[in-house]
Formats: sequence, structure tokens, C-alpha cells
Amino acid sequence: MAHEIVGIVGTSASGKNTGAEYLEAEGYLHFDTGEIVRQEAIKRFSSEDQAACRQAGHELRQELGGGALALLAIHEYKKRRTEYEGLVVSGMRAFAPAQTIADNKGLLIYVDAPVEQRFERLVLRGRNGESKTLKDFVIFEEEEITGTLNTGQNLSMIADISHIHIYNDGDIADYLAKISNAVGITPTALAS
Repeated sequence: MAHEIVGIVGTSASGKNTGAEYLEAEGYLHFDTGEIVRQEAIKRFSSEDQAACRQAGHELRQELGGGALALLAIHEYKKRRTEYEGLVVSGMRAFAPAQTIADNKGLLIYVDAPVEQRFERLVLRGRNGESKTLKDFVIFEEEEITGTLNTGQNLSMIADISHIHIYNDGDIADYLAKISNAVGITPTALAS
């Protein structure tokens, strides 16, 4: 039986959004927590710059608790559940939203990949503000994993509560097959 609610978490550039987009192609409603924050910032402040997003995220957590972003995704899914096979939430970096997924009978999948491979993917993405050297990437990531950033991010705690760990060190078909197996779906998007 397929899992209805899925959270995909893990290290930077490990393939989390690729996995979530794949499940979306399989009929799941996909919510990226970063996109939820951007939409709230636009609604509240008519802006999606970093300051507006930071403030919108802070206000949501004040109003709804630490798991606010996951709660909003679950609430929206429940209103539209007949349209979808399930819900997949990606982009979670803090413990509370991941715990909220687990508390709502969701499957948490923690994705990791070799650090060099992830850094290569990061460089190819070309986003502003991301690490420019492998050394900087490793330092930043250690802070995310151990929770030394003052942001509530702690990937090691999320890894500890995750139901399944996937090491994404193969090709894309291998990775998506692992996602399918974890979620309990028969892949249709891979065939196309």
C-alpha cells in the first residue's frame, strides 16, 4: 500500500526536489516549504525578498507553531485529497515540520549523496548565495547537520526520526526506483 503523506528531507543537493517532482508526476500534490514561505511573504508584504520571507516564516511559526509549513501543506492537501494520490512535502530544514509530517502518519525519507557529487550539482544550479568552494560547502553543511546555525535547522535530528534513508549515489533511474519502493508505488512516470 502506498504512503499517502511523504516528506523528503536531507542534505543539500542530494536529490530531494528531484524525488518530490517525480512523486508529483506520479499524482502526488507537491508542496515545497520554501515556496509556501514565498507565497505568504507576497500575501503579507507584497514582496518575496529574503527579509520578507524571513518575517513571513517567523510569523507563521508564531501563529501556528514550529510545524506551520507542514501543517499548511497537510491542510491544503486534505481540502483537495480526491484530486491526488497523496502529498509530498519537500524543503524542510528544521525538525518541527519534519516531526509534523511524522505525527500525521507521514513517511519521512532522508536523502543523502556523496559530498563531492552534491557540490557539483550545487555549482550546476548556479544559485546566488550558495557555497563557492567545496571547503565552504562542507563547513556550511556541518552547521546545518549539527544545528549550530541559529535557525532551528538540525538535519541530524531529522535523520534520526526518518523512516527510510536513501543514498543517492547512482543514476537517476536507480534513485527514482528507490523513491518508488520507499513510498510503495508502481512507477508510471519512469516508463514515459
